This record gives sequence, C-alpha cells and structure tokens, in this order.
Amino acid sequence: MGFAMRTISMLEEWETGVRCAVRFPIHLPIRVIASGEEYHAESENFSSNGVLFRLDRAIRAGTAVEFLVQIPGGIIGMQQAAAIHCIGRIVRTFVENGACYAAAVIDEYRF
Repeated sequence: MGFAMRTISMLEEWETGVRCAVRFPIHLPIRVIASGEEYHAESENFSSNGVLFRLDRAIRAGTAVEFLVQIPGGIIGMQQAAAIHCIGRIVRTFVENGACYAAAVIDEYRF
C-alpha cells in the first residue's frame, strides 16, 4: 500500500495556517538590497523555505531581494562564523505595533 506526498506552498501555508517548515527564532542583523535600495533589517525567524524580517521601513510584496546573513560561530552548531548570500523575493508584508515585517522566499543561496 503506497501513499502520495504533497508539498504545501508558502502561499497555501499562510492562507491555511498550516506550516510546511519548522521556524527557528534566530535574531540577526541583515542587510537587504531591493530595487537599488538598502534596508536595515533583523531576522525574526528562519526556515528551510525563507526568512521573516523586521525592517526599518516597508517593502512591497513581489519585490526581488538580495540579503547577506552573517551567522556567528556557535549559534546553530557551527564552530566558525559563516556568511550566506541569499537571493529571493518578498511574498508577504505586514505592520504590527508600528514595525514593518516582510517574509521572503529564498530562491538561491551560497556560502
């Protein structure tokens, strides 16, 4: 007897509230570049699919982004620090308690 696996897209996840990846609450400063502008941000959480940022100002959904994450040694089991360059896109934005947030899908990354 077999079974079929079904993956859930991030859009379905937000619409249904069903999470398809575990979120890790890691708060790191991040430099985000979008449409030729630099945004100062802090990560709220990471998953295998993407990241949730708290930004210094609003950014629109659908915007292509690049960002650099510098992970200090020892934070996620790695002995040394690591820098990860990510390319993705903003899929959701919201404002909460006066702070701007944006969720990004990571389309590609490199160390």
